Amino acid sequence: AEPQVELGDFTVRPPDSEPRTSPGGWVPTARDSETAKPVLMYRDTNAWCPFCMRTWMALEHRGIPFDSEFIKLFDKPEWYEEVVPTKLVPAVRFTSDGVTVWESVDIMLAIEERFPDAPNPLLPADPQLRAEALELVQQLDNDGLGKAGYQFLLGAAFGEKPNPSRVPEFKGAFEEKLQALETQLGKYPGPFIMGESLSIVDVCYAPVLSRFGAQLPTFRAFSLRANPKFPNLRRWYEAMEALPAYQRVNSDDGTHNLVINRLFKLPFPEGGAHAADPCLIPPAVLKEGVQEAGGKLVANHEAVVADVIKNSELVSLLEAGGGKAAPDAAAAIVDVQLRRLAEQLLHGSSPQSEDEYASCVLTFVRDRVSSPRDMSAAAAYSFRDACNVLLAA
Repeated sequence: AEPQVELGDFTVRPPDSEPRTSPGGWVPTARDSETAKPVLMYRDTNAWCPFCMRTWMALEHRGIPFDSEFIKLFDKPEWYEEVVPTKLVPAVRFTSDGVTVWESVDIMLAIEERFPDAPNPLLPADPQLRAEALELVQQLDNDGLGKAGYQFLLGAAFGEKPNPSRVPEFKGAFEEKLQALETQLGKYPGPFIMGESLSIVDVCYAPVLSRFGAQLPTFRAFSLRANPKFPNLRRWYEAMEALPAYQRVNSDDGTHNLVINRLFKLPFPEGGAHAADPCLIPPAVLKEGVQEAGGKLVANHEAVVADVIKNSELVSLLEAGGGKAAPDAAAAIVDVQLRRLAEQLLHGSSPQSEDEYASCVLTFVRDRVSSPRDMSAAAAYSFRDACNVLLAA
């Protein structure tokens, strides 16, 4: 019998949907889609957009009910370009009056204004601290740590070709921005940028620091989460990982590294997609992630089988080996390997396999899973680790 695992509001969407899986409520992608919830958020299909992450995290942290409507970034519907003049995501529509707001900071400010009684406000009550918070956000978005970090990561200024000789220059500029953040993190008591409570500043920094915490150790051998020069930053990471809203919207290191490799063709060093820095997700959350990963693999079994057959090299390998009825044979092979993987996740062990095609299946699904689209970051860590255990067996 298949194990019964609580999946919360995780949804396996219809076969023609993009994305096929969704954490949280959603509505069909159409101009006339409606929601009974207070907010409808337009966001990217893969949950890779850092600005969508800001908006999503703000809604989660404030506890404001919302549905998502997914927009394909490279094939936006015409109606969306009419509704949102920038043609970008994220955007939100407020159900109460139908007003649409775009740009992540403007959206968060609108949320603060429209939902003053919701818990966990993101703007400090003190006018002076509020002004400081907004100034820090403006600095980040205008010429801040994000820009410096990506130049260091890519070895190039935006719009230019990579230039290895400039990497030390970019590293120095990034370290200056990082030291300024470290100093700011020590300015007020508490682990967050403005003190004891999460603020709009932390939410704006979260996407870039989450990505750099994975990508810079992997591609530049530069540590953030375990760098002794930045103890306040380490404390910030630990505090963020303990927040349910951050756990809900963040990606694991593997996703961040695979995405930057795909988008910018950065070659992986020896060791692959996993980052070198320690994982700071609380142990109890990681333990829950194991069950989540196994449960979602079971729930989405048919779709995963179809995806492996369609998009991996398995069928081609079978045909090259003289196999007949390769798609049918592939389905049987994938089914066995996914069941082994589910056993490994949910029970800590699995049957041995001598199938010569097992590595093709396991490597593909290991590098295919994307968090938080398919599962939480904690679950994705567990999923990839289980794949590696089977690959090493």
